[in-house]
Amino acid sequence: MTTQQRRNVIICQAPYEKVAQAVTAKGRDCEALSSAGESFNHDVGVEFTPEEIANKSGVYIFNSTNQAGFEQYPGVSVFRKHTDGNIYLTYSTYGRGIETLNSLWAMFDMLPDGRRNSDGSGNANGHGLSWWAQAP
Repeated sequence: MTTQQRRNVIICQAPYEKVAQAVTAKGRDCEALSSAGESFNHDVGVEFTPEEIANKSGVYIFNSTNQAGFEQYPGVSVFRKHTDGNIYLTYSTYGRGIETLNSLWAMFDMLPDGRRNSDGSGNANGHGLSWWAQAP
């Protein structure tokens, strides 16, 4: 595959205009797409339907059920379109695997109380998302 045949695409849940604006502002040579209103996030296992949330039945990380009942979980996937025309999933990481993409997580881990909330709730060893304030 030549460089001229490669096409880089970034897909985010944000509205298309915001994704395209961010790509342009950063001077990236890639196409911006939005998954808002589409099934892409559900298809890759990071977004759940209201029924899956209520039943705690959605599958996250290919084999774990959505026991916490969140609408979305973090995840990053990389795909490649092969010369045969098929699109292959080449890399995925979820949950704690995406921490290297956001240094704030590592900074929380360095604090004396880890990711524990100021009221003492949460998990000091950094497991789970119990430190993350949830909407009422």
